[in-house]
Amino acid sequence: MKNKRKKANYLVENYLNALPSKPAHTPSRDYQQLKKDLTYVPKRNQHGSDDIKTPKTPRPLSKVSVTSPLYVGQECSACHQEVHGSVISVPGNGIWHSHCFTCKACHRQLENESYFEKDGDIYCSVDYRRLFTLYCDTCGEPVERQVIRALGKYYHQDHFICCVCKQPFGDQQFMVLDDQPYCQEDYLKKCGKKCSGCGEYLQGEYINALNQEWHKSCFHCTVCKQPFSNGSFMVKDNKPYCEQHYPRHIAGREKPPVPAKPASYTKPTSSSPSSPVAPTKPSILKPTVPKPSTVSHAKKICHVCQNIIDGPCANALGHDYHIHHFQCSRCNRALSSRVPGMWQGDSRGELVCKMCINKHG
Repeated sequence: MKNKRKKANYLVENYLNALPSKPAHTPSRDYQQLKKDLTYVPKRNQHGSDDIKTPKTPRPLSKVSVTSPLYVGQECSACHQEVHGSVISVPGNGIWHSHCFTCKACHRQLENESYFEKDGDIYCSVDYRRLFTLYCDTCGEPVERQVIRALGKYYHQDHFICCVCKQPFGDQQFMVLDDQPYCQEDYLKKCGKKCSGCGEYLQGEYINALNQEWHKSCFHCTVCKQPFSNGSFMVKDNKPYCEQHYPRHIAGREKPPVPAKPASYTKPTSSSPSSPVAPTKPSILKPTVPKPSTVSHAKKICHVCQNIIDGPCANALGHDYHIHHFQCSRCNRALSSRVPGMWQGDSRGELVCKMCINKHG
């Protein structure tokens, strides 16, 4: 047993002594190694960056700082000089000297910091947020997800609210007054006019008669409450009556009826109480009429184009308009037909919208 162990140790010792102490170097071997080093191409990982060296701060964008013969002869994206020494490689954005990789705003070196890219320029995280982050006009905090842009400002979705009731608009439309957003209800409370019949706010078409505004359905005979089928009505004490109930209502009165202004009317031919008052037709308007106008039975002429108006028309400031010509005389903005109080007359008696009045006076 001892002889077998001695023989095994002898064979192992002779084998180890026969091995060379270091590999032999030949010119051919040295050349092949140098060629291999110079032609080495780094592998790309799944993010597209070189797997030469892991960046210290990979978020929010990644970069690689290397010293490799692979980039010899290439230009720095900042100074356009040939790169040398430590190099910053940014996927899709070129090669940089380490000392040239700086924030465009504050010029601080970003080799070991996170950075952001905007239009090909590099920014540190602080300056990027300062320069390009949108801020909510209501709360002053950054808007990072869904943003609402209105009135030249930005808002969080839940922070775009009525300036009076503070409720968000959601998918509802909003009104603008003095560059402030209003819900329709609060806008009407501030600028709207009420129907003289039912007391509700006027929206859409309405009637201007007897120096008052009415819903079309609310303008009817004071006695029988029926609408005026032919559009004509009689006036007594600034109240409208149909032809049937007007004589019965004033029977026995000593004084003759006096037609009310501004609705058009014809003066009675005599002062007798039995003399009827000429029928009057109200003006049917879409926008609010600050000054009621007289309705004529003659053909109406558009104040803007001077052509005869055959169809529906708007009447304001003593003039008639085609619906499509009822617009601001300064900016040609079509005036709203849904909510009154959006315009008024200027010193020349022309229509001017509220925006032009607030802007130019």
